[in-house]
Amino acid sequence: MMLEIAAGLGRRLTEGTASDDGRIRRAFELVLARPPSESEAAILTRHLESQRRRHASVEQSAWAAVARVLFNLDEFSHRN
Repeated sequence: MMLEIAAGLGRRLTEGTASDDGRIRRAFELVLARPPSESEAAILTRHLESQRRRHASVEQSAWAAVARVLFNLDEFSHRN
């Protein structure tokens, strides 16, 4: 189920003309209801680049991989 949700978020993030930074910020806000810190955004940017190399022909797959990272954070599944 989480793979399908991540794929859906990946598709949603690739719609429009937002920059990578804007998409990462939007992903954080959708998943965690907060903006990313500078270090979090940098980590996800590096992850996105590695996934782009891995999924060279499918941009949505790279963004789905970023979504899976966010969905696997404790902060996503455990609220204070």
